[in-house]
Amino acid sequence: MKRVKGTKYLYRRGDGYVARMGVPAALRSIVGKTELQETLGSILKIAERDIHGVVAVFHQTLADARAKLDVSASPPPRMRARPLTLDQIAHTHYAEELDHDQRLRVGNRTTPDWPIEWEVRLDGLPTKVEVPAEDEPVNVRSLKSPLTLYQERAARERAERTQPTEGRRQGFKAPSTSYRQQQVLALRRIASGQFEDDEELQAIVGLAIDKFQARGSTDVEFGTEAWRELGLLLAKVQLAALEATIERDAGGEPAAPKLPILAEPPSTGQVVPIRPRGPALSILGLLDGYLRMKQSQGKGAEAERRWKPVFKALVRHLGHDDARHLTKSDIMGWRDHLLEKEGLAAKTVRDVHLASLRAVLGWAADDEKIPENPAARVRIDVEKKVSVREQGLNDAEAVAVLKAALAYQPPTAHSPATRESSFVTAAKRWLPWLCALTGARVAEMGAIRVQDVITDKGITYIRITPDAGPVKSGQYRDVPVHPQLVELGFLDFVKAVGDGPLFYDATKHRKEDAQHPSKIVAARVSTWVRNLGLIDEAVSPSHGWRHRFKTVGREAEISDRVLDALQGHAGRTAGDNYGDVTLKTRDAAIRRMPAYNVE
Repeated sequence: MKRVKGTKYLYRRGDGYVARMGVPAALRSIVGKTELQETLGSILKIAERDIHGVVAVFHQTLADARAKLDVSASPPPRMRARPLTLDQIAHTHYAEELDHDQRLRVGNRTTPDWPIEWEVRLDGLPTKVEVPAEDEPVNVRSLKSPLTLYQERAARERAERTQPTEGRRQGFKAPSTSYRQQQVLALRRIASGQFEDDEELQAIVGLAIDKFQARGSTDVEFGTEAWRELGLLLAKVQLAALEATIERDAGGEPAAPKLPILAEPPSTGQVVPIRPRGPALSILGLLDGYLRMKQSQGKGAEAERRWKPVFKALVRHLGHDDARHLTKSDIMGWRDHLLEKEGLAAKTVRDVHLASLRAVLGWAADDEKIPENPAARVRIDVEKKVSVREQGLNDAEAVAVLKAALAYQPPTAHSPATRESSFVTAAKRWLPWLCALTGARVAEMGAIRVQDVITDKGITYIRITPDAGPVKSGQYRDVPVHPQLVELGFLDFVKAVGDGPLFYDATKHRKEDAQHPSKIVAARVSTWVRNLGLIDEAVSPSHGWRHRFKTVGREAEISDRVLDALQGHAGRTAGDNYGDVTLKTRDAAIRRMPAYNVE
């Protein structure tokens, strides 16, 4: 068997042609075959014409098999819609009709999940009078409308020729002439637009419309102009399929359909995505829901401040606030806009804009608010930063900064309005030392309160807790106070404050969505340290202490697990989650950290 050049899935077999498509291994148990085949006759031109409709049937067969496979999975993955253009729907329906007719003729009596032979609806129709037989008086027919009689006759005759007789194969029985005539007349009324109302159109071709709606191939709504347009098209396609089946009844092979939309191959261009029905699903509303979830876990305060402007900017860019309409292409376009039009750094777009959107939409998809996360596979290349030195402060830099902090005096100011507050002065004095000897984040230390400095069983420690301010992990942790901090008078300073935060004024009013004061304090101290000119530009003036703490701790032969517990880092292996790093163990580790010589 040799493939015909230039036509995918078309092969030459002997004197004829056949369409072939392989069945993926995962679907073979459902399809019952390793390959789908359909004979297309001995004339190449006709085979090339018919291959498109046959391939459409093949694809739908595989899609239906995937749906059945997905139903058996746990949890069931979400199925994506398969939107089709009108000409694609026409070709698909025509091919499915002929395929089903052929299966009836060769003895397959299994009705598919979606009956694709033309049939009628009986819901809501009168059932008191039996369908008259061919020899019953005509006056009995007057009890029902011609359409009702036709529908019931169609249903009865279809049932007769699709129900097998037990124990033997039932041969194919062609519909009666009267049935065909009624069928043609009813379809012509629809195709010509002469139907009385939408209910008549629904009764004749509604099942075919429903089929494509259920597959996600169209989103037309009952009674709309688009719905009627599709109904008229399917009626015309049904007439074309009916002509082909009549030719088969006479023992011939169907000629090329005369309907113009079927005479040309179906379009292969991009189909406009189907817009979901129902009320809008706010993108900003999803962000609010995500933040509420995070806040219930003691997290999300910083995300709320940083992400809300990002999501508002996205909504402005899109021109709408409906997550159901948000596509991967939309997000990629927004990404490019941020890079090219607004000039944002690639790292910022990746770590703030895309990361926040990916997190919120991922949560929404997991919560089945949207079918999938359109941001999941949107990527951006960020050039890796070249490292020219270690990330932490070196010995000389550390000592220089700590000396400056120890000797710090606020600048002289003659006006109370420009005078530095005692809280800021204390922050510049103590935060570098606290970061150096605890390994904590500067904002975590900037948030501590008097009540967070605790002495228990002879160990004095600082409790870093979300109750005081933002903690990245959302979990509290206890870090013992280093002996050098005690020698420098840190505990005396805490006692002198008396109550409340150590490094910011809690009495000052701040808005609910404002940045936490500890973040502001941290930024001020970082700026001050940077402006001292004592450390390399490649080193973070505050976060550099965390890198240094880990380095010094390893030199002191403190295990990484204990260092992680002190700094609030997650464990590296599953085994790290077993057992506890006790306060006693932490205190012993802190005491092994060397003091700084600042004399």
